[in-house]
Amino acid sequence: MNLKPAVKHALNILPLGLLALIAWLFARNASAPTPEAATETKAVPAKAAPPVPAVPQVNLDRYTPFDFSEVFKLPAGPKGFEYTDKINSLAGGPVRMEGFMVRHLHDDHEVFLFATFPVLLNQKEYGLADDLPANAVHVRMETPKGQAPAWTKEKLLVCGQLDIGPRQEQDGRISHVRLRADMILRASDRTPVDLLRPIVLQPERVNSSLSASAAQ
Repeated sequence: MNLKPAVKHALNILPLGLLALIAWLFARNASAPTPEAATETKAVPAKAAPPVPAVPQVNLDRYTPFDFSEVFKLPAGPKGFEYTDKINSLAGGPVRMEGFMVRHLHDDHEVFLFATFPVLLNQKEYGLADDLPANAVHVRMETPKGQAPAWTKEKLLVCGQLDIGPRQEQDGRISHVRLRADMILRASDRTPVDLLRPIVLQPERVNSSLSASAAQ
């Protein structure tokens, strides 16, 4: 059997086969994903940040600005402290005042003392012979049973109904100026502030016999 023609034919078609094999391998590699592409994670769109709640707008126009310096005529005359014409004209109406809560023992769980500057009273040591300014205001709030306004060092803006005239308070003091609070805001940004806390968590009130009984 003569194999030469067959071998010759095979040698002739071998380059074509190799070229076809190389072309197939190249096409296969081109269509296969690269290692980088295989490991690349699909980008996930970032979630939008939740909208920042808008600061509630408080209408203060109906409250007349009133300052502690406008409570009494200065200097005091022979009759002692006398109300100014302005406070007499505003009595019974809505006013707003800026100041600080007085830190002291409380006998009335609906009331806190309010002054033009920060004050700390030591009633156990001095009783009512303390440094409370004469123009301090008794602020009265509506409070649920077992709760009371808690002291804060922040400057506050109290909006409410103005009441004047001497009146005996539960702690033995004679109040001359009172505010029945409609709302209490931070003076810095005019946003509402919640002062109510359980009485049992307030040492200044727990140590007061009247407030302790109110917490029961």
